[in-house]
Amino acid sequence: MARLKRDYMGERRTVPVTMQLTPSERLELHSRAARAKRKISDYLRWREFGRPETVGVIDPDAVYRLERQIHKAGVNLNQISHHLNATHYLQSREELSACITELKIALARVIALP
Repeated sequence: MARLKRDYMGERRTVPVTMQLTPSERLELHSRAARAKRKISDYLRWREFGRPETVGVIDPDAVYRLERQIHKAGVNLNQISHHLNATHYLQSREELSACITELKIALARVIALP
Protein backbone atom coordinates (compact mmCIF):
# COMPACT_ATOMS: atom_id res chain seq x y z
CA MET A 1 0.00 0.00 0.00
CA ALA A 2 1.26 3.46 -0.80
CA ARG A 3 2.33 5.77 1.99
CA LEU A 4 -0.28 8.32 3.08
CA LYS A 5 0.43 12.01 2.47
CA ARG A 6 1.45 14.12 5.49
CA ASP A 7 -1.71 16.20 5.30
CA TYR A 8 -4.04 13.16 5.12
CA MET A 9 -6.72 13.65 7.77
CA GLY A 10 -8.82 10.54 7.12
CA GLU A 11 -9.10 7.40 9.15
CA ARG A 12 -6.01 5.19 9.17
CA ARG A 13 -6.00 1.40 8.94
CA THR A 14 -4.71 0.27 12.33
CA VAL A 15 -6.93 -2.70 13.27
CA PRO A 16 -5.76 -6.10 11.99
CA VAL A 17 -8.19 -8.89 11.10
CA THR A 18 -6.96 -12.46 10.92
CA MET A 19 -8.55 -15.66 9.68
CA GLN A 20 -7.52 -19.24 9.13
CA LEU A 21 -7.58 -20.71 5.62
CA THR A 22 -6.79 -24.10 4.17
CA PRO A 23 -3.87 -24.17 1.73
CA SER A 24 -6.31 -24.58 -1.18
CA GLU A 25 -8.42 -21.63 0.04
CA ARG A 26 -5.27 -19.51 0.31
CA LEU A 27 -4.27 -20.48 -3.23
CA GLU A 28 -7.75 -19.62 -4.53
CA LEU A 29 -7.69 -16.25 -2.74
CA HIS A 30 -4.24 -15.51 -4.14
CA SER A 31 -5.33 -16.36 -7.70
CA ARG A 32 -8.48 -14.22 -7.41
CA ALA A 33 -6.46 -11.28 -6.12
CA ALA A 34 -3.96 -11.73 -8.95
CA ARG A 35 -6.75 -11.77 -11.56
CA ALA A 36 -8.05 -8.53 -10.06
CA LYS A 37 -4.46 -7.19 -10.14
CA ARG A 38 -4.52 -6.41 -6.41
CA LYS A 39 -2.71 -7.43 -3.24
CA ILE A 40 -4.68 -9.88 -1.09
CA SER A 41 -5.50 -7.30 1.60
CA ASP A 42 -6.56 -4.73 -1.02
CA TYR A 43 -8.58 -7.39 -2.83
CA LEU A 44 -10.46 -8.35 0.34
CA ARG A 45 -11.23 -4.70 1.19
CA TRP A 46 -12.27 -4.06 -2.42
CA ARG A 47 -14.39 -7.20 -2.48
CA GLU A 48 -16.18 -6.43 0.77
CA PHE A 49 -16.49 -2.64 0.73
CA GLY A 50 -15.66 -1.16 -2.62
CA ARG A 51 -17.40 -2.82 -5.55
CA PRO A 52 -20.61 -4.51 -6.66
CA GLU A 53 -20.96 -8.22 -5.92
CA THR A 54 -20.59 -9.45 -9.51
CA VAL A 55 -17.43 -9.00 -11.54
CA GLY A 56 -16.95 -10.44 -15.01
CA VAL A 57 -13.83 -12.31 -15.94
CA ILE A 58 -12.03 -10.81 -18.92
CA ASP A 59 -10.83 -13.23 -21.57
CA PRO A 60 -7.10 -12.55 -22.17
CA ASP A 61 -7.43 -13.67 -25.80
CA ALA A 62 -10.20 -11.13 -26.40
CA VAL A 63 -8.05 -8.40 -24.86
CA TYR A 64 -5.13 -9.42 -27.09
CA ARG A 65 -7.32 -9.33 -30.21
CA LEU A 66 -8.63 -5.90 -29.27
CA GLU A 67 -5.10 -4.68 -28.62
CA ARG A 68 -3.98 -5.88 -32.06
CA GLN A 69 -7.02 -4.29 -33.74
CA ILE A 70 -6.34 -0.94 -32.06
CA HIS A 71 -2.64 -1.17 -32.88
CA LYS A 72 -3.27 -1.86 -36.57
CA ALA A 73 -5.79 0.97 -36.86
CA GLY A 74 -3.37 3.28 -35.04
CA VAL A 75 -0.54 2.38 -37.42
CA ASN A 76 -2.80 3.10 -40.39
CA LEU A 77 -3.85 6.44 -38.91
CA ASN A 78 -0.22 7.31 -38.23
CA GLN A 79 0.75 6.54 -41.84
CA ILE A 80 -2.12 8.65 -43.17
CA SER A 81 -1.23 11.58 -40.91
CA HIS A 82 2.48 11.29 -41.83
CA HIS A 83 1.61 11.40 -45.55
CA LEU A 84 -0.73 14.34 -44.98
CA ASN A 85 1.91 16.28 -43.04
CA ALA A 86 4.61 15.54 -45.62
CA THR A 87 2.61 16.35 -48.76
CA HIS A 88 -0.25 18.54 -47.48
CA TYR A 89 -2.48 16.35 -49.62
CA LEU A 90 -5.03 13.76 -48.52
CA GLN A 91 -5.28 10.97 -51.10
CA SER A 92 -8.35 9.24 -49.76
CA ARG A 93 -10.82 10.76 -47.33
CA GLU A 94 -12.62 7.40 -47.28
CA GLU A 95 -9.47 5.62 -46.07
CA LEU A 96 -9.13 8.13 -43.22
CA SER A 97 -12.81 7.77 -42.32
CA ALA A 98 -12.54 3.96 -42.36
CA CYS A 99 -9.48 4.07 -40.10
CA ILE A 100 -11.18 6.38 -37.60
CA THR A 101 -14.32 4.23 -37.66
CA GLU A 102 -12.22 1.12 -36.97
CA LEU A 103 -10.63 2.85 -33.97
CA LYS A 104 -14.03 3.95 -32.65
CA ILE A 105 -15.41 0.40 -32.92
CA ALA A 106 -12.39 -1.10 -31.17
CA LEU A 107 -12.46 1.48 -28.38
CA ALA A 108 -16.19 0.95 -27.89
CA ARG A 109 -15.49 -2.78 -27.47
CA VAL A 110 -12.82 -1.98 -24.86
CA ILE A 111 -15.24 0.25 -22.94
CA ALA A 112 -17.86 -2.53 -23.03
CA LEU A 113 -15.50 -5.04 -21.35
CA PRO A 114 -16.70 -6.13 -17.89
